[in-house]
Amino acid sequence: MNERGGVWQALGRVRRWPVIPSLILVILALAAITAPILAPYHPVRGDLRLRGTPPFWQEGGSMDHVLGTDQQGRDILTRMMHGARVSLTFAALTMAIGVALGALLGAMSAYFGGHVDEIIMRLVDLTNALPFLLAALVVVSVFGASFRTLLVILSLFAWGGYARQVRGEVLQIKEMDYVALARVAGASPLRIIWKHLLPGVTNTLIVVATLGTGQIILAESTLSFLGVGIPPPNPAWGSMVSDGRNYIATAWWIAVIPGVGIGLTVISLNFLGDWLRDHFDPRLRQV
Repeated sequence: MNERGGVWQALGRVRRWPVIPSLILVILALAAITAPILAPYHPVRGDLRLRGTPPFWQEGGSMDHVLGTDQQGRDILTRMMHGARVSLTFAALTMAIGVALGALLGAMSAYFGGHVDEIIMRLVDLTNALPFLLAALVVVSVFGASFRTLLVILSLFAWGGYARQVRGEVLQIKEMDYVALARVAGASPLRIIWKHLLPGVTNTLIVVATLGTGQIILAESTLSFLGVGIPPPNPAWGSMVSDGRNYIATAWWIAVIPGVGIGLTVISLNFLGDWLRDHFDPRLRQV
């Protein structure tokens, strides 16, 4: 009975806390950080004599290449580690820019109202109305594919959702007594926004940013798959899936393994975001 009770308690903790999603994200982060040191091979150079080597558990596989090699003899595990480095770095930078810009403009929109609110919200509507993939293809065709170009494109499309979310929260917070007291005390509008309004929406921003990070990774992978993302031969999960799509019948691991990596990352971020939402909101907290 004691052993059975201990098992149920452990399962209850796993259910109440995002153990598995957090573990997956920690492993990915460690792989990205340590890729230049621990990756077994070079991420770009390959050996054509070893091309198409299957993973170690499949017939013909080898522990020298645990996840196999691609059509150019490059080690899949090495490219997955470096691809995680690219994807997570890109997602973190894009999210930081999008959240900072969206939070500031959303708070200004709600606090000042009037023409400021109208202009900012119409800009949000404009970014939501533009087809993302079409705009990205046009910009890349003009300026060329690069990390910086992709960062600017996704940051410009990411801020609108955060601005609208923050605006809705600040419209409620700005009517509270402590904000009115700060206004009466002579605090400037920027000080009120920075010291009193934005701290009140921090929890909401954390939840929305966690959920949005998965979408950023998915968007970057989609653009890389289409050939307008991270330029080759730099390893990116989306371009790795694209490289392996023509070999799906004979060398499935080239496309499937990076696809699984994308899926696990996005799902883990979504689960973590759902847990944070329940944790920060007592009305949704599961006991």
